Amino acid sequence: MNGDAETGVSVMRMVEKLDAGDIMLQKKIAIHPGDNLQALESKLAETGAVSLIENSRVSFDFSTTVFVTAK
Repeated sequence: MNGDAETGVSVMRMVEKLDAGDIMLQKKIAIHPGDNLQALESKLAETGAVSLIENSRVSFDFSTTVFVTAK
C-alpha cells in the first residue's frame, strides 16, 4: 500500500482546532505484502476499538470527547 511498512490509529482528545488535541494513545500495525484495503480496514477498525477500550480504562474523562484517526 504505497510502499508503507506500517499504519496505525491514534486516540486524540477533541478540541475545536483540527488535529490540535492531545494524543492519548497510538498503536502501530504492520502492513504485510498480501494485505489489501479490506484487510487493513478490518485491522484498523479492531485496533481502534480496542484502543478506545484501553484508553477508557486508563484515563477516560466523560466530559471529554475523543476520536480515533487512522493513518
